Amino acid sequence: MAKNTKFYYKETELEIVSEYNYVGILFSSSGLFRKELIQAKSKARSAAARVRELLRKGKQSNWESTTKLFDAIVRSVLLYRADVWSLRYTKEIEAIETVSSDNSLVSVTTPQIG
Repeated sequence: MAKNTKFYYKETELEIVSEYNYVGILFSSSGLFRKELIQAKSKARSAAARVRELLRKGKQSNWESTTKLFDAIVRSVLLYRADVWSLRYTKEIEAIETVSSDNSLVSVTTPQIG
């Protein structure tokens, strides 16, 4: 876009910005949503750390319950509004793994589409 390009709404000039956060989704001028992926991964890692802390404090040893808790919390954080931004990054999302309370790997995968 040329530097002198201007947009108006009801005779008011609109500011052109390189990124904008709307309802929790970071839109960028590139349209690639790369920063949104980075934010989602960071939030998922933080959620995984909180889950590990809860499991450690609760002395949870049931593997099925542990994986369900990780999937429910970490996946929901990772995939929040993913319908808007994730198609380009499916392989990266599927590769995200977190370490559980006993240092085993718990894979957080995306649901199959189609």
